[in-house]
Amino acid sequence: MMPRCISALLLSLIGSAALQAQFDTGQIGGFVRDASQAVVSGASVTVTNQGNGEQRQTTTNSSGYYVVPNLPVGTYSVTAELAGFKKTVQSGIVLDSAGKLNIDLALTVGAVTESVEVNASAT
Repeated sequence: MMPRCISALLLSLIGSAALQAQFDTGQIGGFVRDASQAVVSGASVTVTNQGNGEQRQTTTNSSGYYVVPNLPVGTYSVTAELAGFKKTVQSGIVLDSAGKLNIDLALTVGAVTESVEVNASAT
């Protein structure tokens, strides 16, 4: 009888931890467009946790959309870059638990060594 109680308790704790982890993460996604508002496919997008420096990278799809799921809560910066465009950085993005943030980025024509930086403001 005792092992069943322990098994049930362990399963309950594991399920609770998995559920908690699900709510301690969020996602950042959005569109990358150029100055004429045309979508930019194939752009490299890097999401960086400003607290610990951890980075996740993805590429925009044919619709210019990117998404980075399962990010721990924290403050992030999002960088988009593609050959022929200036690198764009938006920082100060606060991701709350279970948040789904839409961060659209605009690329302007120029060398990748040039960059445009935008700091998010508190809402």
